[in-house]
Amino acid sequence: MLLDERPELLATMAGDLPAITLQTSMHFLKKQKKYKTEKPYSLRFVPPPGFPRSNIVLEKHDDIIIEDARPNVSRLSFEEHGFEIMPLNTSMSYKDFEVEDLIKEFYLREVADTLRDRLGAKHVHIFEHTVRSLPVLNRIRRLLTWLRCGGDIQSFRSLLASRTSGTNRLPWRILVRVAKRVWSQY
Repeated sequence: MLLDERPELLATMAGDLPAITLQTSMHFLKKQKKYKTEKPYSLRFVPPPGFPRSNIVLEKHDDIIIEDARPNVSRLSFEEHGFEIMPLNTSMSYKDFEVEDLIKEFYLREVADTLRDRLGAKHVHIFEHTVRSLPVLNRIRRLLTWLRCGGDIQSFRSLLASRTSGTNRLPWRILVRVAKRVWSQY
């Protein structure tokens, strides 16, 4: 289970961390008359000529206070706050999140089942998901950085070995081969 393998997540959800608060600025959708008849949109592709990529107008709001929700997990509810932080018991191991098919086959189903149970929904459809970072890709990015800057392979190899656990290591010849392929595209 993911939470069993990562006790720091359980401690965090139990509120064992001090509250962190920060002040910042944020941009929000500005009220516009056009939004009564035209849905706000932002395209993630190049549209045909003459078609605007976005119709969104934002306005900046200063002095926004952001508080760490983790110390208050037990006091947050979907009904009162519009969101909730809840544990998810999963059959996935931490390493399983490197395999897209396992995420789709198991994890997304577990998330949908949990949400359906919690919200009393008849159907939950997850239309998109993102895995923030994969250890192998991070090592390849660091290797590419090293290649761009020039340097000694042994020094860089020592640096990576000191920052990664043995379970996530790929043979160096594979990393170097992948990095050279990617690098040749620059």
